[in-house]
Amino acid sequence: MKKQPNIRNKRSPANKGRFRFRFEQLIQTDFVLFLRHRLLHAEPYYFWFPVTMYLLSRGHRPFEIFARAQSTRELMRLFPMLGIEDRVPLDELVKVYSDDPQKAPIFNGGWDRLDIGRLTGHDQLGTRP
Repeated sequence: MKKQPNIRNKRSPANKGRFRFRFEQLIQTDFVLFLRHRLLHAEPYYFWFPVTMYLLSRGHRPFEIFARAQSTRELMRLFPMLGIEDRVPLDELVKVYSDDPQKAPIFNGGWDRLDIGRLTGHDQLGTRP
């Protein structure tokens, strides 16, 4: 039986030295876009669905961008990316999903729900100078 080539790596310009990205960065970007949309748009029927979340393993640590935002300086740089001026809207969104996990997007055939508090490392945001 002939071994199938890894198409994802074969098609990636990273192999030609043009640019490099980790697949986790794509998932992180999808998550940031989801958060931004939920923070800026309150309509419940149409929203950005983070389709790549099913690729995460259970118990995934906070994404790199949020882990860096433990620093107050990095947290301030994150706010414009999320379309907010301070952390209050993010705190409220995390509270909504933690109070009622049924509101969080589901993936993996309905077996898993997005844990925004964990993926953002919410409790640690801005805790260091």
